[in-house]
Amino acid sequence: MNENFPPAIGKYKIMGVIAQGGMGVVYKAIHPSLKRGVVIKQMKGSNKGQNAERFEKEAKILLDLNSPYIVHLFDYFREGNYRFMVEELVDGFSLDNLINRQYSLPVPLAMLITSDACNALKTAHNKNIIHRDIKPGNILISKTGQVKLADFGIATE
Repeated sequence: MNENFPPAIGKYKIMGVIAQGGMGVVYKAIHPSLKRGVVIKQMKGSNKGQNAERFEKEAKILLDLNSPYIVHLFDYFREGNYRFMVEELVDGFSLDNLINRQYSLPVPLAMLITSDACNALKTAHNKNIIHRDIKPGNILISKTGQVKLADFGIATE
C-alpha cells in the first residue's frame, strides 16, 4: 500500500491506499463506530461534469443492488471538491490475481466462482442494470471464499 494518504476522510480513518487510477484513488479505511474495514473510492478531478455524474450513478446503482454476490455500498458523500463512495471491504483478492498466481483453477472452484458471478449478474439484470465491465479484476474473492462483483462504474440502466 502507498504511504501517502490523508489521516481521515469524513468520519473514516484512512489506513492506506489500495489503488490509484484514472478515475481516482481507492483507500482502505476504518469505520469509526463499527470498527470495521471499508473501502473508500475518491473521484479524481472536478466535482462537476460527466465523470461526476457517472460516479454518482454508480453509487445509486449499488444502492439498489442488495445481493450477497455484489459489493455493498455503505455511504456516498461530497467533501470539498471531491466525491466519495464507501463500500464493503472484501478481504481477499481479485480473480485476475488468483489466475496470475495459479495457472489453472480446479474445475469445482471455477464453477463456484462462475456461479456466484452469474448470481450477481442475475440480481443486476432483474433491476434492468447491465454491468458492462465483467472481467477477472472486477470479481473479488474473500479469504473465506465469498465471491463479489465490483465496479459498476460504466453500468447502464
